[in-house]
Amino acid sequence: DYWTQAGKSKWLLQLKANISFFDSLLKNNTSGNLSADLNSMLVSFHITGAEKFDMLYVVPVKTKETFGVLMDAIKNNKPNSEEITSRQFDGVEIFDMPFEGNKIFTYAFSRGLIIGSFTSFLVEDAIRQQRLGKPFGGSASFEKIYEKTSATASYSLCVNYKSFKKFADTFITDDAGKKLAGLENWASWQLQEVKFNKSAIAFEGYLQNDDTLRQMQILKNNLPRRLQLLEALP
Repeated sequence: DYWTQAGKSKWLLQLKANISFFDSLLKNNTSGNLSADLNSMLVSFHITGAEKFDMLYVVPVKTKETFGVLMDAIKNNKPNSEEITSRQFDGVEIFDMPFEGNKIFTYAFSRGLIIGSFTSFLVEDAIRQQRLGKPFGGSASFEKIYEKTSATASYSLCVNYKSFKKFADTFITDDAGKKLAGLENWASWQLQEVKFNKSAIAFEGYLQNDDTLRQMQILKNNLPRRLQLLEALP
């Protein structure tokens, strides 16, 4: 029941729809190497307005030629006849692909990454962030942890506690939001490697915080579980 309800959540439904959209753009591509080159994707969720959020998609590629092949695949499979336009931002060429209903998918190739979103300023912010070179709020230690974990993990989950409640408020009720009060003080970042098997989903990772006092308070006055079974033994 839990996973049935979780599968109906707004953010997951939107993610599924967008992944299906990307798959439709890449179908019938003429290069057999394209799917192999696009073998990983980072998806991050961002607040884009009052009670609104959107996703930023980042895909590492080996060469710029891969981006050219991707461009050809998109042109061959885009859902309407409107032209894809381009513009310059911070020295990077950005492409805007229009859809019905005034919806536009924005994407670019910058420093070995394909960056895309249905919200243009998220792509621009990502390009600007590349130039600044300070991911994860400038936390060099967490950046190293992420690089080490993501190099071997099939799936990784990162949570920014400082902004998670604001993000959650875009799709949960006010009463549920109240239960998340103070969450931003729990930690700064969390990184989990996600492992799937037939009967369970396992999470293993790291929690980063400059002050662990709050975590230590959880253990205050805690006692080990009483083993009543031993009392019954002769």
